[in-house]
Amino acid sequence: MAKEYLKTTIEEYLTDIASRSAVPGGGSATALTAATAAGLNLMVMAYSKKNEVRDNEKLDALYAVQKKGFKKLLTLIDKDCEVFRALMDKLASKSSAEQEYINAAQVPMEICRESANCLRAVSYLIENGNKNLLTDVGCAAHMFKASFYSAKL
Repeated sequence: MAKEYLKTTIEEYLTDIASRSAVPGGGSATALTAATAAGLNLMVMAYSKKNEVRDNEKLDALYAVQKKGFKKLLTLIDKDCEVFRALMDKLASKSSAEQEYINAAQVPMEICRESANCLRAVSYLIENGNKNLLTDVGCAAHMFKASFYSAKL
């Protein structure tokens, strides 16, 4: 049975990335980076709703998008490992791997989509969020961009 990285420690995940194992790799790490960015935005939103933001309807809508993206990105951490492992198994068996290539390409596209959707909240949070957390929003913005462009490779 394949390892489920969402159920392991950060140390174990990063140790496996640093090893000679095929997974996790860049796709999974990219999903983790984007999920971390979404988590930062969610934290800023949680603090901003209480303190700074007057337009809570707008914030609630952005929060819903961010939360959905966060959950999806978490699943993609393991999904990338799953589809890449299936591709490697198919290639090793010398069988046609057309569907496995398609499946493996879909995960990065989903990471791009979720990163772009979640990034949209950044400008609102810079203007309306808790001012003590602007650096967290900035980190999230750079992490979303890095995730988008990394997944696009």
